Amino acid sequence: MYTKASPHSPLKKRETKTVKMNRLAYCVIALALLLGAGASLFFIVDQREYAVVSSMGGLKHVIETPGLHVKWPAPLEQVTFVDRRVQMLSVPQNIRFPVNSKENIALNVQVKWRISDPRTYFLHYRQDAKRAETEIGERIKAQLTALSEQRASSIRITTDYDALAHAVYTALQENNPNSSKLYKGIEILSIYLQRTDSSTANTPKREQIIADKRAQILATLRTQSAAEVEALRLEVLRKRDQILSDAYEQARIIEAEGDAKAADIEADAARSAPGFYAFYKDLQTLRRTTNEQDMLIVDPLSDLKTNSKSPSLEMPKHR
Repeated sequence: MYTKASPHSPLKKRETKTVKMNRLAYCVIALALLLGAGASLFFIVDQREYAVVSSMGGLKHVIETPGLHVKWPAPLEQVTFVDRRVQMLSVPQNIRFPVNSKENIALNVQVKWRISDPRTYFLHYRQDAKRAETEIGERIKAQLTALSEQRASSIRITTDYDALAHAVYTALQENNPNSSKLYKGIEILSIYLQRTDSSTANTPKREQIIADKRAQILATLRTQSAAEVEALRLEVLRKRDQILSDAYEQARIIEAEGDAKAADIEADAARSAPGFYAFYKDLQTLRRTTNEQDMLIVDPLSDLKTNSKSPSLEMPKHR
């Protein structure tokens, strides 16, 4: 025979507790999902990178301003970050450069480059920076091959490597199909060449020269980066001081307006009800001259008056 459980029975209490726990679990899961969806709407762009916003594989726009930005959650919109800093590329294999019909020299190539057009760069390479560096090395190799065929008399190939690097850099700019310093969104800033196949007796000296050259380049880049960071820091501090100054000035204006309004209200009260106003001022004086520990003995048949010239309370005499 079936018997309905009492609302106060242990079984009924256990069932009620289970239902409450399930509801709490559902609420926690729903809150976690909402927080996750909300977090996917925001992203932060660092000052050292670009943010490329794409939708379904197609590029929508590029964000260059650092700070907090908003997007639609994936897969509606996706964000790809592209490095905007100056980068150094060391071509992995030495380039063989023919000096004459019987002699070739091996050149170590260092390239300083950066991404100046993130939109074009993203359309060509996406996030494949290795492919971009490979194409940079291949372009330089092709240009060195072209220069070796030209045999330009104005370049002292065996000794003046800076002139040879400048010739390669100029030729890359002139042979760019876009007639611009950018190639697929990449800007080559400078090229450094160093011979690596000298005699074994000069090997330590040559390695030291290469190391000094690299250290000089890295020191220059660090100095430039530190100067840019310091300039940004000073600009932020200047803006902060300007905002604080404007806020303080606005606060003083509001405070002055409030004091003037309070004085007008007090003057209107004194004119409309002088007796009540005098009583109110007496109460204020009494509040300033006494505290919670003071005991006052006042004649209920006399008026309570205060002396504005003295902090002590003037008490009436008993008849």
